[in-house]
Formats: sequence, C-alpha cells, structure tokens
Amino acid sequence: VYFNDIPELGWIVASSGYLDEFYAPLKELRTKIVLAILTSLVLLMVVTVPISSSITLPLHRLTNRFSSAAEGDLSVRMPVRGNDEIGELACYFNSFMEKLEALTTDLRQEVVERTKAEDEVRRYQAHLQELVDQRTEELHQSQRTLMVLMSNLPGMAYRMKTNGDWRMHFVSEGAFELTGYRPSELEGNKVLAYAELIHAQDKDKVHREISASLELKRPYEVEYRINTRGGSEKWVWERGRGVSEEHGDNLALEGFVTDITPRVRAQHELHRYADDLREAKEKQEEHARRLADTVVELEQAKQIAVEANRAKSEFLANMSHEIRTPMNGILGMTDLALRTQLTPKQHDYMHKIKNSARSLLGIINDILDFSKIEAGKLDLESTEFKLQEVME
Repeated sequence: VYFNDIPELGWIVASSGYLDEFYAPLKELRTKIVLAILTSLVLLMVVTVPISSSITLPLHRLTNRFSSAAEGDLSVRMPVRGNDEIGELACYFNSFMEKLEALTTDLRQEVVERTKAEDEVRRYQAHLQELVDQRTEELHQSQRTLMVLMSNLPGMAYRMKTNGDWRMHFVSEGAFELTGYRPSELEGNKVLAYAELIHAQDKDKVHREISASLELKRPYEVEYRINTRGGSEKWVWERGRGVSEEHGDNLALEGFVTDITPRVRAQHELHRYADDLREAKEKQEEHARRLADTVVELEQAKQIAVEANRAKSEFLANMSHEIRTPMNGILGMTDLALRTQLTPKQHDYMHKIKNSARSLLGIINDILDFSKIEAGKLDLESTEFKLQEVME
C-alpha cells in the first residue's frame, strides 16, 4: 500500500498492488532511455571523430612546425587549405615565419658586420697600442739617453723661474760635481738657492747681464765665480735664455753652467808667462848682443880647436903605427913559443898572451882608423866578402 498526500485537495490517496507491477513501466522507460543514450553516443562518436581530426591535425602540424622553427629551421611553412580559421591561422603562421626569417637574416648580417667591425676595431686598437708602446719606449729611451748625456756633461743644466727668488725647478746631476750640492738640495731652494753660491762681488754683474738679455730677448753668456760647499772658489761660464711658460706670462730661464776654473787659471798663467816672456825677450836681446861679440871669439877658438884636433889625429896615427909594430913582434914571438915544447900551464899563459895581444892590436887598429877619419885620410876599398863570416 502506497499513500500519496495531495495538499491542494487535502486528500490522501491510498493505493495497493504488487511492487513489480508498479515498477514495470519504469523499467521499460529506463530501457528505452538507455538505448536512446547509447544510440546518441554512437552517433556522436561517428560525427565528432572526423570533426576533431579536421581540427586537431592542422594544430598538430602547426605545433610540429613551431618546434622546427624553435630548433632553428625558419624556412618551415604551413600549407593553406581553406579560408576557415585553420587557414587564417596557417596564413598568420606563414607571415610570421617570413618576417621572422627576414629579421633573422638581417640580424645575422648585422652580427657579421658588427663582428667584422669589432675585429677591425680590435686590430686598430692593437695597432694603436703597439704604436703607443713603441712611442712610449722611444720616449723612455730618449729620456734615458738625455739623462745619460746630461749626467756625463761636465757641468750643470738647469731650469728656473724669474719670480724674484730664482727658484730652481730642475737641476741635472752635474750640480754635485760643480757645487758640492745634490740636485734635490738645489731644486725648489730646499737647502739654499743657487744664487747664494755666486760670489758677492759678481752677483750684481750676473743679475745685470741676465736682465739685459731678457729685455732684448736674446741668449745670455756670463762668467763669474761661485763658492762651493767645500769652501773652494770656482770660475764658471753660464749660457742660457728666457722662455715663455705655457700658462701665464712669467719667464723661465733654461741654461747650462760649466766649470772654467782650469781655463781661467790657464789664462792667468798665460798672462804671467807673457810678462815673463817680455822680460826674457829683453834679456835675450841683451844676451844676443853679448853673443854676437862672443861669436868672433868662438870662431877663432874653433880654428884653434880644429888645428889641435888635426895635430891630435896625426899624433894618434903615428903613435898607433909605432905601437902596432912591436905588437906584431909580440904576436909573432908568442906564436913561435906556442910551437915549442911547453908545459900545459906555460901553454895556457902563452895562449892568453896571444889573445890579449890580438885584442890590443884590434883596439890600436880602430884608433888608427878613427884618426884617419878625423884627418880625412881614410881610404875605402871595394872587395868581395862573405856576410856569414863577417856576422860570425
């Protein structure tokens, strides 16, 4: 029994029957609905598969072409097969890829050109760096050469301003040998100003001559004395000129100072020697007059000496001849005695006598030859001889 309440009517309807009979119409309706649903699903599958294929297949192809483009192949294109949404999408894709390919080509060309430009810039920079290094090395070499030359110059190079205190801005290494002060002590007047080394009696002259040259804009040369650190006095020669500074109208002095003490001393010695020579010349003239008187006496004495020398030569010639005669007798008798029966000791004595006599005879012959030469009576004889025997 089933009770159904009908509120509109205020009724309660009661029905009775079997349960299967009651649900039978519902079961039949359920079966129809299920069959209808299955039929609809089958029809739907038949219709939607081609439609989905026509939509998803172009999308899949488009996805593949995007993948190829992402991998670098910008030449991919999508075939256009209609004017529907897929066709428009293919046209947009092809247009996008053409623009992208053109932009990529331009970008690659620009990259190539920029790379070439960067390579050229790098080569130019390397060339510039090489030139800079070369010029820098040449400048350093020039500076080293200049410093070596200036350090070996026998004097001091300088640069200073004419601002009242004559402050040195540069002093070469030669300052130490010239003044006894290091360049660092004179630069900037750290220890003292170079002007203070000038002899008190020469300061006005130096200042006057340099100022006059600066007014006339010409080089100046001046000689003066300085007092060195060791207390000695030196004569120096200075040459320089005024130059304009790049910033401002002040003048600077650039020049060179060298030691001329030996030359000045030599000049003083030359003056003294000149005075001595004048005195000596006067004395020489007096002596010449006396010598003129003596020459006659010397000529007379010469004649007397010549006559005496001739007499001496004749005497020596006669004496040599007179001495040689008995000497020959001694040699002959000695030679005869050596041929007799003598004891070894006697033979030795006689042999020594013979050698001594021969040496004495040679000396006498030489004296006789010199006497003949002095007397002008030496006769020259031309004869053949063996050089080896003469040398022995």
